[in-house]
Amino acid sequence: MYQISDNLLVNSQLKEKYQWLNELQDQNISDFQINLFRVWCMDISNDLSLMAVGGISKDHTVFIYNQHSMALCNQIYVTSHQVYLLLFSQQDKYLCAGCYGKQILLWEVDDIKQIQNAKYKRVIQTEFGVIARILFFDNERKLCFQGQSHLFIIDLEMNSQAKIIKINHKPQSFDINQSKLFEVGKSSVIYIRDICKDQIIRFICCNVSQLDEIVVSKKNYFLVASSHQNIFCFNTINGKLLRKSRIFGRAQSIKLSEDDKFLTFVSMQASVQLDYIHILNLETDQLLLKYATQLSQPTFINKMMPKKFIFGKINSIEIWNLIL
Repeated sequence: MYQISDNLLVNSQLKEKYQWLNELQDQNISDFQINLFRVWCMDISNDLSLMAVGGISKDHTVFIYNQHSMALCNQIYVTSHQVYLLLFSQQDKYLCAGCYGKQILLWEVDDIKQIQNAKYKRVIQTEFGVIARILFFDNERKLCFQGQSHLFIIDLEMNSQAKIIKINHKPQSFDINQSKLFEVGKSSVIYIRDICKDQIIRFICCNVSQLDEIVVSKKNYFLVASSHQNIFCFNTINGKLLRKSRIFGRAQSIKLSEDDKFLTFVSMQASVQLDYIHILNLETDQLLLKYATQLSQPTFINKMMPKKFIFGKINSIEIWNLIL
């Protein structure tokens, strides 16, 4: 690894292949301050026009920015509880917020664009104060989130609870793609379910004590799962292990880039009070970079786009300008 700065190490063998690694200098990294005591959640619309940022604030504000210019467009206010999760639906019809009062709030993005302090359209009650994951699917018609031993699926068009999927344990991590539910079960089993038929159609076993998180590629060809000191890549059709990567510590908040070529994750090192961002090339199993910083909690929030990598810190957003 080649040291660019005190905090940044890059793969010396890949510096020439990836121009953005060469150009990832101080002048291409900026810190954008947010008027929050702590940044806890962030998402960017899929057309890349808007960025929503939330966290701890006196009046429970979610800030809406123009993602390109970082100009403040709107401020929307949630309930009397802090917001910990923000998510735009796949075609930017909705923005949802997970709140500590066991609530999910739903806005229409058109309202956010046109109305200052737009009010949410719907409140969905949850069983937990914190929902680890909320997903839209079925062309934005349905919303899925965790319960005690099941997944709730809400039909947004029918304004009703569409389905409860029983899984006999609290789901730690799941992903949905093309009406398939990929879920980390007990121990080291990944279940693949057909949501429409509510049937397990396949399962994948992994020789580790416990899998933590899972994410599925955009075209459903492969999935990535993390455990302590390991990252696994599986073929979703036959369950074959494609790749196993050794890492230091536990990979958290694993996310795929828009083109599914890179995996970002964070590992935390309490002894030095630093968090380490990693970017892994999944095609070659090479670690591109390792970056030490102090991230926002409780989760590592980030978005890798064609020309930017954005992530939340304590009370700011850090922006890397990339050439991918």
